[in-house]
Amino acid sequence: MLTEFRQAAQEPDTDRRMMRIASEYVRFAGEHPHLYQVMNDPVVDADERRRVAEPAIDVLKELLTTWSAAHDVVLADPDQACEILWGTLYGIASLSYLGNVGNDRARRLAEQALRAILLGWRTEAPANGRPTSS
Repeated sequence: MLTEFRQAAQEPDTDRRMMRIASEYVRFAGEHPHLYQVMNDPVVDADERRRVAEPAIDVLKELLTTWSAAHDVVLADPDQACEILWGTLYGIASLSYLGNVGNDRARRLAEQALRAILLGWRTEAPANGRPTSS
C-alpha cells in the first residue's frame, strides 16, 4: 500500500492526487483482503499497528498538507484531519466486501466521499469568512 501511496503522490494535480490515494487505499483492501484484515485486526496490538502504518500515515499527512496549502485551507488539527480521512476510507474499504458494493464501486464511493470532505474544508476556509477546519 505504501508503494501505491507514494506513486499516487507523484500525480501533478493536487486534487487528483488526493482522489488517487482514496482509490488506491480501497483497491489495496480489495486485492489483499487477508493482509488488510490483519492490518486492522484488534488482535494485533494497537501501538504495533500504528507503528507499522506510520509511513503510510506520513504520506497521507504530507499530501493533506500540500492540498491544504494549495487551497488556502488552514486545518486546525492536521492529525485529526488525517484520522477523518483514514476513518472514512477504512469504512468504505470495509463496504467493498459486501457483494452488492464490490471493489470498483467502493473505489468510486471513496473518491466521492473524499471529494465531499475536501470541498467541505475548502468551503470553511478563512478566506470565506468561516472558521478553520478541524
